[in-house]
Amino acid sequence: MPRTFFALPRAEPPFTAWPDALGAFDAGDAVGVRGPLTDAIATDLMKRAPGKTIFIEDATKIFCDEPVYRKLVGACGGIFVARSFDLRLLAANPTARGRAGFDPPSFAAALKRAAPLLPVIDVVAEIAL
Repeated sequence: MPRTFFALPRAEPPFTAWPDALGAFDAGDAVGVRGPLTDAIATDLMKRAPGKTIFIEDATKIFCDEPVYRKLVGACGGIFVARSFDLRLLAANPTARGRAGFDPPSFAAALKRAAPLLPVIDVVAEIAL
């Protein structure tokens, strides 16, 4: 099962405002994560808040490795986002082109492997996959 962060369900969190501080905060039956959902925060949530619903701001804030994310999904009561969007394509404008060893076709191919269902465009090298 591939990670489908951008297909996470949108739901209104059970709290009225995101706090100013980064990290996880408890809201009764749910836990909110302000800022990035890292491996460390996910691991902490599995220990401190098993079975609770988790709300994150949006899918771009997920920075967990695949195994940690899968464990979190299994341990929590669901993961929801406060903001959703419809990702239609990946457009890259890499700035490392002048560095030795940078290969635009390999870079574009790696992006395509990471998101096989989306069109991938390298706007500088004019590569479309």
